[in-house]
Parts: sequence; C-alpha cells; structure tokens
Amino acid sequence: MKKLFPAIAIVSIMIAGFTACTPSVPVDEEQLIGRWQNETNTQEYWVYTTETDETGDYQYGKTWDESEVEEDMIEYHGNGWFKWQVAGQELTQMHLMDNGAAEIPKVYTITLLNDNRLEYKDNFGKRFSFVKIAAQ
Repeated sequence: MKKLFPAIAIVSIMIAGFTACTPSVPVDEEQLIGRWQNETNTQEYWVYTTETDETGDYQYGKTWDESEVEEDMIEYHGNGWFKWQVAGQELTQMHLMDNGAAEIPKVYTITLLNDNRLEYKDNFGKRFSFVKIAAQ
C-alpha cells in the first residue's frame, strides 16, 4: 500500500494539472447575434437572430452559400434556417428542413467568441472560423 500511494498521488496531480490547463472561454451569447462570414468559404454566411421559437428555449438563425443560393431565396423557417442555443461553451444548432417536422442537430464547442470573431469545433475536431460583418 505504501508503494501504491505515491503513484496514486502523482496521477492525481497530473489529472489536476491537465484539468487546470483546459481553456475555458466565457461565452456571451449576445456577441453571437449578427451576420458572420466563413473565413474559409467567403461565400458562406451565418446569421444569428434574437427571434425565439415557441418554447423560448432556442433562437432562430439562417445560413446560405452564395455560390448556391442568395439570402432572399431562403424560405422563412425552411431549409437554410436553424434554431440555436448556447449552454456554457456548447453551441447547439437544430437545422430545419422544409418538410416541417425534421430538425437535424449539430453540436459545437465554442473556442473563441468576441465582437469580431467566432471559432468553434465539432466533436471530430473540425474547426470553423468566422468574421462578424454586421450586427443585427
């Protein structure tokens, strides 16, 4: 037991050290409101609005790629629209489908959010970067 105690203590210290190094980004969802342009695909836009759904749990947003469709061609609350919410650093987007019943969930971890930049990653480690081009 005396030989096991130092090993347990070392492992505990290492775990505490790694936990302390985990970046924590305070997320102010008000900074998310507005129009964002994808840095990689500059024809892709995301708009986060203050409009809430009937439950009050989610807010609406829309996205489009101008190489495929223009913003005014997106049917209100149809394809291209999503509901979103932030809990801690987790951004959940429920993408709406034209059939009215389907909502496709996507969950991201916000790694940076300020007045000008938004960065998040998915569960597979793919990173997304955006620049705010207009406030709502």
